[in-house]
Amino acid sequence: MENKYYIPEIKDLHVGYECEIQDAPIIESNWTFPTDRYTVRTNIWYSGKLTYHAIENIYKSVRSLKDIRVPYLTREQIEKEGWLLSQDSILTDDFGISIFGINALKNKSIDYTPKNHKLVIKTYLYNPEAPEYLFYGICKSINEFRTIIKLLNI
Repeated sequence: MENKYYIPEIKDLHVGYECEIQDAPIIESNWTFPTDRYTVRTNIWYSGKLTYHAIENIYKSVRSLKDIRVPYLTREQIEKEGWLLSQDSILTDDFGISIFGINALKNKSIDYTPKNHKLVIKTYLYNPEAPEYLFYGICKSINEFRTIIKLLNI
């Protein structure tokens, strides 16, 4: 994948939204700062979760949304959310297909294609060859992923 980030729409920003802000005067203590304090303070991206104060400052200032970027969803982020890579997974970088499962008891799996951001969440009630599709759509970032998982009550 050539581009690892995208610019969010202003309507997507909410408290807890994970993103990166460039040269941000609105950042607060929970943002990750660059480790080298002596670097020139231009084109530095700070990462963290938006707070109410940060969103208020974004709306008040005449900031371009180009100063805000969101990393695309990665396998590592999915695994941090508690999903485990299943033993029979297909991991091919050429096609970018990954299959995840919570565990054998819950019988749920995720197919995620980073190339086109397609996410499929399935559950297997009785027959693994006849899954029930819980979600089939586009998921660009960890923000959308968490919302989908929460709405599906998984």
